[in-house]
Amino acid sequence: MAKATKTIRQALQYPPQSARSFAEHQALYNRVVAFYFEVIQAHEGLLSLKSKEALTALEKLTHATEKCIVFRLQLLQEYLRLQKTSAQAKSKRVSMRT
Repeated sequence: MAKATKTIRQALQYPPQSARSFAEHQALYNRVVAFYFEVIQAHEGLLSLKSKEALTALEKLTHATEKCIVFRLQLLQEYLRLQKTSAQAKSKRVSMRT
């Protein structure tokens, strides 16, 4: 017998300073997606592989080497900076509540 479910819709509420963090995370996400899109375009044969095989091939293609390490380091530095700013914003919100 089917079980009845109920969907609850609630608007998200967040502090105004979080908007900047959201925008930065979105920009980073878009850069990563663009990078992988370029890799797939350059290696169209990936599209004919099964999921696991394609993932393995992508990992091999994007593994840090002297040739591609600069871009990966830039992404890592940007990610770490975003994590740091998010943690700082969170600690500010906590300290404002007390």
